[in-house]
Amino acid sequence: MDRAKEKVPGTQKITLKDFDRTIQDLGKSFINQLYVTIKTAQIYEQNNYAYQKQSQNLHRVTQKLLQEKSEILLQLKEGYIFLNEVRLKFDFAGYIGNTFIMEELERTQIGGITILPEVDQRELDKFVYLLNHFDSDLPNIFELISNRLSEVGIVHIGLEKFAEQNLNLTDMAALDSRKIAKKTFFKAISLAQEIMTNVRSSKAINIAKAKRVVQTMVDQIIKDEALFLELSTIKNFDEYTFVHSANVSVLSIILGMRLGLDRKKLSELGFAALFHDIGKVKLPIDLINKPAQYDELDWAMMQKHPIMGVKTLVFTRDIDEYTSRAVLVVFEHHMHLDLSGYPKVKNHRSINLFTRIVNISDAYNAMTSGRVYIKEAIPPHEALRKMVRSSGVNFDPVVLKLFVNIMGIYPVGSLVMLDTKEIGIVFKPNIDNPYRPKVKIIGDGKGKKEIVEIVDLNKIDDATGTFKRSIVKALDANKYSVNVSRYLVDY
Repeated sequence: MDRAKEKVPGTQKITLKDFDRTIQDLGKSFINQLYVTIKTAQIYEQNNYAYQKQSQNLHRVTQKLLQEKSEILLQLKEGYIFLNEVRLKFDFAGYIGNTFIMEELERTQIGGITILPEVDQRELDKFVYLLNHFDSDLPNIFELISNRLSEVGIVHIGLEKFAEQNLNLTDMAALDSRKIAKKTFFKAISLAQEIMTNVRSSKAINIAKAKRVVQTMVDQIIKDEALFLELSTIKNFDEYTFVHSANVSVLSIILGMRLGLDRKKLSELGFAALFHDIGKVKLPIDLINKPAQYDELDWAMMQKHPIMGVKTLVFTRDIDEYTSRAVLVVFEHHMHLDLSGYPKVKNHRSINLFTRIVNISDAYNAMTSGRVYIKEAIPPHEALRKMVRSSGVNFDPVVLKLFVNIMGIYPVGSLVMLDTKEIGIVFKPNIDNPYRPKVKIIGDGKGKKEIVEIVDLNKIDDATGTFKRSIVKALDANKYSVNVSRYLVDY
């Protein structure tokens, strides 16, 4: 359904859709190059070789854009970046640059940037350094920047002041909530990356920073767990280890919250979950990224990572309630309820509650991601079925039952076929009826839909008294090459 259709040689035409895709790609490239150039300008002088090289990259992509459009109009509207009235949709890789540019526009009170075809590299350089020159504490920062444009010889770049959006309070609150949640989630991914990079290079781990990020995430999840369930569908193979750590932390916090843990315990749980795989940093990269199935030697090496993780945390010498609980979870997270799994222990022990929670979150995210232990991703509903079959052996049956109730019969991120021949992605469970979640319709008998429709499967048709739509079966998103997170997460 989502695969590109084959074209007969010699009949290819440039369609409006192809043109829009070109603008999207160039627009995202422009935002990324602008982000990198601004960051480079914060480090180097304008005549430095490193800056000049990056400046050339920005000028090159600017000229490519201007070849497609007579002028560039970049706008910040409703929490998104628009290029010539087309909203730019960023994937995971472009999220950081997109967020930085949005924050920079908000900081400088700039709502729109117009770039004319005659712009040259020197003007772009002056504009970049002008943005970096003014402090955000200045109340009239936009006027100061705007007035300086002509003074420094910038005549082919124009600015519009940011205008407050005409939204009601409910819409504004929803936009702000999603924006904060996304920022918090990606901060957790960035933190996981920072932690593992520091461990790999034998640098200190910032435990205090990790606590702050997790505590913020707990506060946001308490406000809107459904939004974080959407975010947990992100599966980025290039950054798998970091994304996996953040996802396991999110799922563990949600499960702990349903178990009645207080804020402090939830923070300790989220912290332990974020660090659960830290021992893998000490393993060879080739082993972590090995595409083939593991042989006996590979498994012997892999099974050392819990002990390596314990040593890593102990050597931080910053042992408190957070790190001590994390040490226990890191050690036990591959032990099963019946003490099978690894590491092997001589004496009988009871797996602690935090580990039982993390075990379930870790297994579910690993199965649905398809990485390291499980080479092929399993559809969410199949992953839950597989886990239920191991209930009481691998997983705590009570905690697992609660996890299944949270995720629903069709978990968030499930690709489903409806009795209307429509294809949808589950984005919100229905507490009252787990068989009837809220779904985003992405396709029908005619193919992929350009505009996604949101439907509640629990709605009754007034005329017939029956449900308007029902799920016929769940599908394998990987089989149809559907990236579900693209439909659930607005980057």
